[in-house]
Amino acid sequence: AKKREVKEKINNNPYLTTAEKKELVDQVSAVVMTDPTEGTATPIEHTKGLVDKILDKALEKTKEKAKAIIDEIDKNGGQVGYLEKPTAAQYKEQIQNATTQEAIAKVIEDALNQKSKKAHDAEKAKTDALKDEYKKKIDQVPGLTDAQRDEYKKQIDAATTREQLEDIVKDAEVKAYRDTAKAKIDALQHLNAAQKAELKTQVDAAGNKAEVDNIVSIAQGLDSKMDSLQKLVEKAKEYTVKKLLKLKNDLWLEEDEKEVTKKEFKARMKFTSLYVFSESANFYFDDGDLFWGHTIEVNVNQNLEFTDANIVG
Repeated sequence: AKKREVKEKINNNPYLTTAEKKELVDQVSAVVMTDPTEGTATPIEHTKGLVDKILDKALEKTKEKAKAIIDEIDKNGGQVGYLEKPTAAQYKEQIQNATTQEAIAKVIEDALNQKSKKAHDAEKAKTDALKDEYKKKIDQVPGLTDAQRDEYKKQIDAATTREQLEDIVKDAEVKAYRDTAKAKIDALQHLNAAQKAELKTQVDAAGNKAEVDNIVSIAQGLDSKMDSLQKLVEKAKEYTVKKLLKLKNDLWLEEDEKEVTKKEFKARMKFTSLYVFSESANFYFDDGDLFWGHTIEVNVNQNLEFTDANIVG
């Protein structure tokens, strides 16, 4: 059981090479129970002592490797002496005095943590020196409100790396760009509220100016198409008045209902949908009770010439 335990410790040692592990494990396997040549130890005690010496040998090899690791940690930019509190020499003394592999690993972890903290502190010092410069960049970003500038400057104060500073300025630039883009979308006259809301949501999600520009371009294209559609809808209404106003006043008036004027007829028609086919299209309108709740269908050909208007549904 003792030999198996020692073999496991050797094989689980992360600091030893495969060859070193094999050599030590083979030495453990070669130990056989014998009577001691001197002293009062029993054969079992004597055998355990031999195995422990091999484990001590493994610990000494581990210490050598660990000290070499400390030497590497102590370097920064090719220069030694980076570790200060404790120094590399003090860490190596702790390793030398360690009695277990776990204690050695703890010393290395402490050294790595010190180096990491020093690197972080050095980066933060560089970042702090740049903060005034980046605040000036925020002041130069057009389109931000004073409140927005103050918020970005607070983010700069909290930043710990130059990369974070760069990201804050980029976000401010895109923020101002987004606001300008959303104002352009709001100014488009032929989009409805839902369309504008969806496009502005896409602008908020855009990660850079190119994406924002693309969304604005899409919005402008859609606005142009909506303008064309709305003009066609108006023409469809005018065509329907010519086709169906007389029918309404002759046959579809309610009791005591006055004759409907052209203006009233058009006002009561509400566009609901458009179906496009290969060589024609159909406009559909809610009739506003002109024909007692029926749907009005208006046909147009591929040359955008209206060909018929009917009561359906």
